[in-house]
Amino acid sequence: GCATTGTEKDYLRAQIARILHDTYVAPGGMFSFEEDSEEEPKPIVPTEEWEAPEPEEMAEPSAWVHFYSTILKVGRVSKPPKEEAEEEEEEEA
Repeated sequence: GCATTGTEKDYLRAQIARILHDTYVAPGGMFSFEEDSEEEPKPIVPTEEWEAPEPEEMAEPSAWVHFYSTILKVGRVSKPPKEEAEEEEEEEA
């Protein structure tokens, strides 16, 4: 087992997230990374002129790829908002 700082509910939610991210697949080439973005990890966006392959090609396991980005070491799929943005919001209030 693994020691957690949350409740069993939190642990189960984390396990569901891990399973979802490991098993969600999409046809290869249907999505790509947004190269112009400065965010890390790069956002995943639909490929503009993608066409579905023939059904025979889709039957091959190599035609499929994992869709979701990986879970970061901080337990999120995106980086937490920067503190500077939070400070600016507090100043405006």
